[in-house]
Amino acid sequence: MSFEIKVKVIALETGRGVKGLTVEAYDADLLHDDKLGVGETDSDGSCRIPVRLGFFSLDRPDVYLLVKSRAGRVLSSTRGAFLHDVTKDVSIEVPIPCFRLVEAGVLARSDLPPELASVTVAPALRTLTLNPSASTDPLRAEIERDQANAATVLELLKRYMDALRTEADNQALPFQKLGKLFQLGLDLPALEGHHYGVALGLRLSGQSHPLSRLDNVVGLLWGATLQDQSPWVGKSFHRGDRAALRSAVGGEPGPSAALLGINHFNQLGWHAANNISFHALTWWLNLQDAPPEEQRAFGYDRNGGHFVAGLAPSVCAETPRQVLSLNYRWPTLGNRPPLSWLIDEMVQIAPGLYLGQLLFASHRLLGRFDARRPPADYAYQHMGYFVLWNQSWNSEARRIFPFLEVPVTAPGLVTAGPVAPQGSRYRDLKLDSRPPAACNDRVFAELKADLADRETVLHLLRDYSDKLQDSLDNSSPLFLRLQELFNRAAPVDAMRGFYRGALVSWHGAGLLDLFSKNALDLAWKGFAGRLSTWTGKSFDPISRERLRELTDGFETGELPSTWGANTQALRTMKEREVGRLMKLANIWTEPASQIEAVNCGYDLKNFFFIAHAGTSVNENCAGKRIYQFNYRWPKLRTIVPDRFCIDELVQIADGLCLGQLMYATDLVKPYDPRQPPAAYRYGMFGYFLLMEEDWHQLRLRLGFDLDNV
Repeated sequence: MSFEIKVKVIALETGRGVKGLTVEAYDADLLHDDKLGVGETDSDGSCRIPVRLGFFSLDRPDVYLLVKSRAGRVLSSTRGAFLHDVTKDVSIEVPIPCFRLVEAGVLARSDLPPELASVTVAPALRTLTLNPSASTDPLRAEIERDQANAATVLELLKRYMDALRTEADNQALPFQKLGKLFQLGLDLPALEGHHYGVALGLRLSGQSHPLSRLDNVVGLLWGATLQDQSPWVGKSFHRGDRAALRSAVGGEPGPSAALLGINHFNQLGWHAANNISFHALTWWLNLQDAPPEEQRAFGYDRNGGHFVAGLAPSVCAETPRQVLSLNYRWPTLGNRPPLSWLIDEMVQIAPGLYLGQLLFASHRLLGRFDARRPPADYAYQHMGYFVLWNQSWNSEARRIFPFLEVPVTAPGLVTAGPVAPQGSRYRDLKLDSRPPAACNDRVFAELKADLADRETVLHLLRDYSDKLQDSLDNSSPLFLRLQELFNRAAPVDAMRGFYRGALVSWHGAGLLDLFSKNALDLAWKGFAGRLSTWTGKSFDPISRERLRELTDGFETGELPSTWGANTQALRTMKEREVGRLMKLANIWTEPASQIEAVNCGYDLKNFFFIAHAGTSVNENCAGKRIYQFNYRWPKLRTIVPDRFCIDELVQIADGLCLGQLMYATDLVKPYDPRQPPAAYRYGMFGYFLLMEEDWHQLRLRLGFDLDNV
């Protein structure tokens, strides 16, 4: 048996072919995927891969493609949507987001259309601010090359951190690069308030000796146990008056003592190494429960480890410069060893980003600390690096360091603004000029009366959501008002880009309508909501060829359509575990590009759909013009229950859309778009919102559905 795979690789947003990519074809099997052939794309992104199986072969391969750059970087995989039992020639189009092609060096940013070329990561997150007068040496040049391949400076530090995970060499190259960054960093501005932080790498000593490249047992133990689940999560600083400083140092403070500080610690409920170390530190360092307002704002559990901070010369012989010194050694602070032997030192390497080094005394450990002694008397040993940052980095930190469990409402993630913004954008409903006949004037009057008592449309929906999820009443009159709002709202003609999502309420339909309680909201509140990784939906162009392929030729592109996806954030340890379950379930998933991850806050896309304008399948809004998201096409390989789903969307205010979740309750009948919707007995299973960024910021300030942020 033989057949040919005709491949075309295109840039998703432009539809242009991509030249010079390697395409490998595979047969998807349970235990081992067999390679069927390989090709390289030509100037229009096309290639042909001939497949010849043995004459007596009974296998009908399940074909998927891997697309790689010339450097071997995987750019796309179609395994999640493989073609089943292929026996004749097939055509497969593979769209790849432009930003992923830029990140891999396949496209230059100058090749992007203007609307994409202008989208970039904020310069403050990408720029190292180092000593401009220092000369460039090979190590600094290598750091700058590393930075060019990282989305942000914090991502660069995470790569160094990962490289040190199993590093037995105290002088390893990442340690040298961190040392160079510390040497070139700028003096710190005055620090006050809370700062998240992580330890980047630990070592036995920074000094060179015969075994220094082999004996980093501290780093090996740290990397094997606590690196990605450390209980330490940051520090806070506040300016101390003379009396407080005098009490902290047990006498008259020197000119360098200006700030008082404390460390913060977090317990991760399901990680053994974190729990053991958290409780050990609580006992030994006498950690105290953080005040409730700090726990709510920043997510950490306990505080401890006091220090006095101020500008001072470094106590490390290898870094002869001025630093912000964090001194834990004053006896009156009450710190126990090893904290009582520690001095942290910090410099600034990017706006709001601070690199620190850990210096532990190795001499005179049993004597009382005397600040008048020269640092050489204490023989401070360099035992590693850490990083702190201000609130401008908190969103990026959620992406890179999930074990910090930065709350979605932490400072820096919510923009300042009123809880009740003024203006017609936030109060006026957008209405359909031709609403369906199912509209009910009495219910609409009730809805308008409710809105008149609220500051904005979102306040109204937040209140409806709270009442529905608290009452668990599947027959609540609020569902009638939401249905009326949907029926009256303006139709949506097109969607493009990313929209934040929020759940209003689930609703039982079909067999679930037999229960007096809203079983779906009950399950959501009980456990499912806490496992949610959903953040919204994205809408991208789709070529006519790709549209015909995914819909088996039924949709030709005459009706303007988009390629839709649900976006998922893997920004906490729990979310990462959910992401692993998605992978085990073989859900078709595409990773987000760096720019999407940094700017939009999601890490992958899945549960794909075809979207275009249409007519509602809901019998309670017959004839209603809506924007339809169809998950039902077999080649989308959507898993149960979403393979029975059609979402519908309308616009209820400027920048705010209301959606309803329609699921077929006839689960046996195969999907055929030529069949009338009534044949599938669609039921309404809930309401959701899609919104632009200003609405999302208002939603955060209101605390509305934070499970789906």
